Amino acid sequence: VTLTERVIAQSFCSGTTISNYVTSSPIGMQHSTVVSQGGGLYVMTLSWTPTDNQYGPQGFCAGAVDSNNLQSDAWCITYLVGFDSPNLIRATVVQGTASPIGTIFSNHSIFSIQATRDVHRPTRNGTYIKFMDATTNTSVQIFDAGWQSNILYTGTTIIIITNYAWIPGRSYYVLFDSGVASGVEFCGPESAPITDSTFWTFNIWDPGVSSTTTTTTTPPTTGTVTTRPLSTTTVNTLLTTTGLHVTSTTTVTITTTTESTTTSTTTSSNI
Repeated sequence: VTLTERVIAQSFCSGTTISNYVTSSPIGMQHSTVVSQGGGLYVMTLSWTPTDNQYGPQGFCAGAVDSNNLQSDAWCITYLVGFDSPNLIRATVVQGTASPIGTIFSNHSIFSIQATRDVHRPTRNGTYIKFMDATTNTSVQIFDAGWQSNILYTGTTIIIITNYAWIPGRSYYVLFDSGVASGVEFCGPESAPITDSTFWTFNIWDPGVSSTTTTTTTPPTTGTVTTRPLSTTTVNTLLTTTGLHVTSTTTVTITTTTESTTTSTTTSSNI
């Protein structure tokens, strides 16, 4: 995997430019020339494809040098080659990787989400978890994962304890800053930010829109229908010499049964 980074420095002295960077880099890292971006900003682009024998932590440091040959303080980062960040898992089903989802009560206070690896509290402050109102897209609860005690880390799970009265009928979503979860290897690779409003959502049950409609069931009914008499003719074989026929009459009764049923229907809002 090829890494591409930009190092940006700014000069605040009138008539002074950034001419170069002094760096300490992993083997194989390439540096571009320094390019002015305007506003006193100067950018150097880094490109690096780690090799197998560079597995583990690899440090990089840079300090800007201006046109007066004055050098800034160095700025350093550590790349962890071959290690994955403990990224948060998207909520998909009830009782899945995040809880709760779907519809909950307005007094619900315990939320949890799982990561792909074991997680620890971040080592720096300013890594926020934000509960957002989907109607206004404004935050209603913000917690700093770096120090607030209502954020708990256990195994691959982050537990968040809130203290907010959710508004019935409203929908909410949760956002995460970069580094809300830290891994356990070396200095702790950080989780990626979550800025997607559909990543973890939930709704608040509104008892005002619940309704129940009840109908009765009509028992089956029966009826008997009798047809008019039907005449049938039979030949009397004893009177064949006269050609007379004896006619007999038979009444046929047909009984039919009709059933009608009305189904009971109930409509309600459920959790």
